[in-house]
Amino acid sequence: MRTQHRIFLKFLLLLLVFSAGESLFARHIVGGEVTYRCIGQPDANTRRYEVKIFLYRDCFGNGALFDSDNGSSSLFEMTIFEGRSQFGTYTIPRGDLVIERLPVDVDNPCLVTPPNICVERGVYTTEINLPISTETYTISYQRCCRNETISNIINPGEAGATYTTEITPISQQSCNSSPVFNDFAPIVICANNLLEFDHSASDAQGDEIRYRLANPYFGGGNDTGRGRESFAGVTPNPESPPPYDPVAFSPGFSAGMPVDGGNPLINIDPRTGLLQVNPQTTGQFVLCIIAEEFRNGELIGFVRRDFQFNIVECDPLISASITALTGVDSVAPDLVLVCGDKLVTLVDISTDQRFIDEIQWSIPNTVIGDVNSNQRNLSLEFPDFGTFPGQLIVNPGLSCTDTADFNIVISPPSEVDFSFTFDTCIFGPVEFTGAVSTQADSIVRFDWDFGNGDRSREENPVYQYNIAGQRFVTHSVQDNNGCVFSASQILEYFPAPADLLVNVDNSMPCLPANVMFRQDLDLITEDYEIFWDFGNGVTSTELNPDFQYTEPGAYSIYVSATSPFGCFVDTQLTVPVRVLESPVAEFTFTPDEINILDPDIFFFDQSIAAVSWQWAFDSLGTSREENPVFTFPDTGAYEIDLVVSHINGCLDTTTQFLEIDPLQTYFLPNAFTPNGDGTNEFFKGTGFTRYISDFELKIYNRWGELVFETEDIDESWDGINQRNGERALGGVYLYVVNLEGLNGKEQLTGYVTLVL
Repeated sequence: MRTQHRIFLKFLLLLLVFSAGESLFARHIVGGEVTYRCIGQPDANTRRYEVKIFLYRDCFGNGALFDSDNGSSSLFEMTIFEGRSQFGTYTIPRGDLVIERLPVDVDNPCLVTPPNICVERGVYTTEINLPISTETYTISYQRCCRNETISNIINPGEAGATYTTEITPISQQSCNSSPVFNDFAPIVICANNLLEFDHSASDAQGDEIRYRLANPYFGGGNDTGRGRESFAGVTPNPESPPPYDPVAFSPGFSAGMPVDGGNPLINIDPRTGLLQVNPQTTGQFVLCIIAEEFRNGELIGFVRRDFQFNIVECDPLISASITALTGVDSVAPDLVLVCGDKLVTLVDISTDQRFIDEIQWSIPNTVIGDVNSNQRNLSLEFPDFGTFPGQLIVNPGLSCTDTADFNIVISPPSEVDFSFTFDTCIFGPVEFTGAVSTQADSIVRFDWDFGNGDRSREENPVYQYNIAGQRFVTHSVQDNNGCVFSASQILEYFPAPADLLVNVDNSMPCLPANVMFRQDLDLITEDYEIFWDFGNGVTSTELNPDFQYTEPGAYSIYVSATSPFGCFVDTQLTVPVRVLESPVAEFTFTPDEINILDPDIFFFDQSIAAVSWQWAFDSLGTSREENPVFTFPDTGAYEIDLVVSHINGCLDTTTQFLEIDPLQTYFLPNAFTPNGDGTNEFFKGTGFTRYISDFELKIYNRWGELVFETEDIDESWDGINQRNGERALGGVYLYVVNLEGLNGKEQLTGYVTLVL
């Protein structure tokens, strides 16, 4: 069995590989390729190669730096496989990492790209010696991950890339070098703009190069733990051996169709490498282009470029555009329409004026002949009606130029009028008749605006208004050139209805009865003369009056309407308006002066024509008695409501307020007998003391000695001297009372006789 050698080149960050974790997560690597160049033959069985790995990175990405782009030392590791088994490993110091920012150019110099796009290229270079083998060497670099915003592959944030090339046995024998792409494809492609790019490659030996679109390879994964040492790591160590899996394209995309459609579809000329693409959708799209090297019809090498297209909306640097002044009916990018006139003024509104050095109008067949002018405003008169071509060239003869080709359509006039007929005294339809004369080829559309939001496209419509009033009616026609001509008239539509429909709202028929009278037809408006007779000698000329009846009875209603044209209609309501008698609620109560010592209040109904009663004593209680009695629990002001009902169901309500006054009394006896017989044993004050807030009682003997004191109004003296605990002698004692109550602070003094 022959030994098959597959060599994998890898940049290792010795200081970071085992400790950097997610810092190596390469989310914004946007492309890459691998090339080799045979630079010598150390001996008959060995070839020396210069190997370059090109990586392309999004400058504004937050995920990926170039390997060793952080100042740490790095080595370039080469792993040799025999079949899929590891054969040997060689570690060689890497060459310099060269980083450069690529220019953001588009194929069209007159288009301006957005400012937030930037791509850097990092080039890793090293030299290796390889023994001549009968098998193919495969050189690969793998890394995860691609931009998450890529549109044409599934889960781009988890899909890494494999950049690879092969050194075939024929290539080894002849000390051959791989093809090298001459230039990098534009970083930005403008949507809806054809790109033609020379994506050819050069070959030092002059071999035949063929080009094709291919499927980008998957490589690496987003495992940032120990798995980074494996094929699923963000920087696999070593790389996985071939063959490599292609990325999974999203539905609608493929290796041969990596961007959205266009005319022409994306393609690359297999002989010249000319890439053509006219994308229709903005976004980021991954694709792969292979330049294959053939010698005597046999494939001996290739260079494979995996990269990302950024498709954006580009702004034109200059854009030729025109408008026109008054008298012109419409201006479109390629059409100036003038209706009924032969004079037009054209205006150059091209942008951006900062980059425009010269303009050139070209208008043939005017009254003064063919016109060529560089004026911004151009007034022209044409000899007849018809279509006249024109052209505006911006920056003629310069690299960034633009041309606006347009037609000036001078359309002949049309005269529009119309008439209408209807019966002024009958609520019926209006017949409209149009009158149109035109010099155009034809009238292609009729349009009626009836002045109330309704329209018609009929030539002579019949229309029924639902509401009377003055209407501004417009009749418009459009000719075959698109010109619109109109005529307007005021239509006075004030017919008289066949019957007057009246709605009477007498939902509250009890006195005083407020009745609402309404016309049930929207047809009748304030423009009509209205007369109402409410059946009691009172009349009104309002359209929809409200009236209050103050006497019970049955009232016959009459109403009439006269239109502005003198048409008259009236009606007498067959059902009269009935107004019912209402009771009168009234009551009195006793006593007139109320205090808390006597809170029982007697209420007496004084209502007229009442058959039932409903009393409400504030929020404390209710009663249905005619003359109830209610006991109030405390002092204060209370609202008393009485609702009475008539035998016909009508109600009346009255309300009164009463106030229960607070009261304070305090009395002391003039003698007591604390002799143990159970009668009159204690000296204590009595009375209504609820509102006394501060209290003090002191008792003195005839020598002025204090024998008893308390601040508790409920405490009594039992005849014991508080100073010595002995029974006091019989006789007369002085008492002093200090209290604070309804009348403020008071002092009461007097004498009490202690009888033994």
